[in-house]
Amino acid sequence: MNKHGSARIRHRLETRGAPLPATTLVSGTGAVVERSGSEGPAPAVGGCSPAVRQAGAVIDLSPWPGLSVTAPLGGGHRNDVYEVRGRDRLVARRTRRTAPAMEWELDLLEFLDHCGFVVPHTVPTADGRRSAGGVVVQTWLHGREPVGGDWALVASELGRLHRLTAGWANQRPGFRSTRELQRESRGGDIDLDAMPDHAVHLCRQAWAALSAGPDCVIHGDPGPGNVRMSGGRVGFLDWDESRVDHADLDLAEIPGGPLRGHRAAVASNAIDAWEAACSVAITHRPGHGVQHRGGQRGPGDGRGQHRLRELP
Repeated sequence: MNKHGSARIRHRLETRGAPLPATTLVSGTGAVVERSGSEGPAPAVGGCSPAVRQAGAVIDLSPWPGLSVTAPLGGGHRNDVYEVRGRDRLVARRTRRTAPAMEWELDLLEFLDHCGFVVPHTVPTADGRRSAGGVVVQTWLHGREPVGGDWALVASELGRLHRLTAGWANQRPGFRSTRELQRESRGGDIDLDAMPDHAVHLCRQAWAALSAGPDCVIHGDPGPGNVRMSGGRVGFLDWDESRVDHADLDLAEIPGGPLRGHRAAVASNAIDAWEAACSVAITHRPGHGVQHRGGQRGPGDGRGQHRLRELP
């Protein structure tokens, strides 16, 4: 990517309301991903495997000629995710996020790619769009889940993300940070109006205890299922929960991570409060499954609600 291309992405992000910090954009060619997936032959045009059809899953891939669904993947209450084949192995995701929220996420991924992060690349439709009908197709991020000493690298790369985006002034459309939820009631997957008053008080108490400092872009769910290690590099997939918020929310559950003592306990409580609030909102969305925290656990598993009762 030349300097003119980087400037165009920078301008698009800024016009969407996300002022960028001064930084030198570098090529992301070291990313361990497959860039092209919409070219070349495919098993079936817009096809779907029998297993997927029997499950009642329907996803429209007609804007991407030559792609076919091979299997459903773990999704969440707001996404349906499928493995897709064309020339390469790809991922198709049907999201319930609003178009502005989705565009913010895709702009962010382009920006991070040009800053040298390993992230999925968006595969455009035949007519050049990044999404169609709520469906986004992205490259498959290869590698394995982190183990042992890998987590130090994960924490370091998250720290780089936080430093790079410290002070972003405008939130992802439709989202609210823990700081903003001190005065607002709704944002992203949270609806505090659906919670009892005492539970709202406990959540806000937990979020208010986070340390002062500028918010930044966070991944929002950097569990093992959303991290890939390959060639000594760290890749992050599933940026569905990304937003501007407190950096410690990304770091609290990193094994052997940088948070210690009181700060770690405060961050863990803040995450539990977030999940408790999400779980209440989710129960008001019939028919939506739940899978959070990188596939490890979800708001519906009771952990957030149990810990919420333990907050001081």
